[in-house]
Amino acid sequence: SGAGRVILRILEEDVFAAQGGHLVLPGVGTGAPNMGNLPQFEGPSLLVPSLVLVDPGARSLTALDLAGNIRPGWPVFVFPYGSSQGGLSQPMAANLDGVPGDEIVVASDFGSVYFFTAQGAFRTVNLEFNRQLTAPVGFQTAAGGWRVVVVDDVGRVRTWSWNAAVNAAPELKNEAFLFRNGRLAPAAGRLTDSGGESLVVAFADGWLGVFDENLVLRSGWPKELAATLEVAPVLCDLNGDGLHEIVLPVRNALSGQLVMRVFDGDGNSLPTDGAVVPAPRGGRWLNLSQAVVSGRYDTGELNVAVAGLADNG
Repeated sequence: SGAGRVILRILEEDVFAAQGGHLVLPGVGTGAPNMGNLPQFEGPSLLVPSLVLVDPGARSLTALDLAGNIRPGWPVFVFPYGSSQGGLSQPMAANLDGVPGDEIVVASDFGSVYFFTAQGAFRTVNLEFNRQLTAPVGFQTAAGGWRVVVVDDVGRVRTWSWNAAVNAAPELKNEAFLFRNGRLAPAAGRLTDSGGESLVVAFADGWLGVFDENLVLRSGWPKELAATLEVAPVLCDLNGDGLHEIVLPVRNALSGQLVMRVFDGDGNSLPTDGAVVPAPRGGRWLNLSQAVVSGRYDTGELNVAVAGLADNG
């Protein structure tokens, strides 16, 4: 409730059997790690993207066990198309082909998307030279298959499937050119009852849209929010109806005010849309983190949290 004293107690063993692993990557890490199931190995694998110290034009993806040991056959090295800028994004791992085990998709910050098999073989999709990209996001179709979406910095949205029948090659399924600026990470979830997951795509220029699996705008979309967006939307079932709502924190750079925009899958504003979040000491919000979903489902605790930097008023 926000009142009263809270006491936290942490219980731990006096002696641990192992203190974890220590590993030197080929270079500085560039994106958040992720977990995947590589079927030739026991247990989950940690997937870590990084630069390559000995070659400024190369990037690496390393698979580790949970003790910090590099999996046989890894790391794998790639060379982003026409650019030595940036690194690799957080990898996406999912069973894209229906055969047990995950495939891995990772984007470079500029220009290229890579589709890896569990064994480390990969296919490269080279996009526009030096064009900034989002990290790949997976979503399920109405038929139960998986696709991957990547958005670039001038408003082009592309989706791929994994064509197991053609040498495990990525197959471009749909693309849409929205002529917008400032890509933000897309989100995928179940927003309506009309089959399959929806894609939520936003841009820094204030455009927010919801698409079906074929990149057709759903009814009620898009929205022009008349604001500069700094934070990507997140999806959360706030009302417990089994469908996701869209939550988007919006900071006004001039006034420092933080407003939460909240929509359902049909584009309707929910009662909490427009709620103002005051800074802790009444000052201006200066910066925001990406929003995250926290709490436990179906307990009334599920919420969206955002951290920020504020002045003291």
